[in-house]
Amino acid sequence: FSVFGTAQKDESKWLTLKGSPPLVIARNGFSGLFPPASSYAYNLAMMTSVPDLVLWCDVQLTKDGVGICFRDLMLDNSSTISFVYPKRGSTYNVNGVEKKGYFPVDFTLKDLTPVSLTQGIYTRSPDFDGSMFEIQTVEDVFMQNKPAVSTN
Repeated sequence: FSVFGTAQKDESKWLTLKGSPPLVIARNGFSGLFPPASSYAYNLAMMTSVPDLVLWCDVQLTKDGVGICFRDLMLDNSSTISFVYPKRGSTYNVNGVEKKGYFPVDFTLKDLTPVSLTQGIYTRSPDFDGSMFEIQTVEDVFMQNKPAVSTN
């Protein structure tokens, strides 16, 4: 973490087009360690990055019109939904291809309450899978991760 602290305090110009600090985008947070779009992934990204960090949330809409942060169109790619609702999968035409799985538009936010996030990239550590990281709404991510006030 000391490397990040040193980089943030450096008074010299950055080697960007305008000499300003680089824009760092944390897509679904620090998802190399924690499940993507989990509260811990976003929080760790905020704690270990530059002050002007941009948190990127892949927004999916639920049946009741709530925007949730989820890395994929299909919920079974990074969650326990197939264990919670083993018979509620459906099939949709996605970009001309029939896809069978669990889609956010078939579930309300309340339906997703017992579902937890998992590490969807299987070469990454599953140590935090099943830790009951909830699927978050866009509002949750925004309210829990207020950006630091920039000194620029």
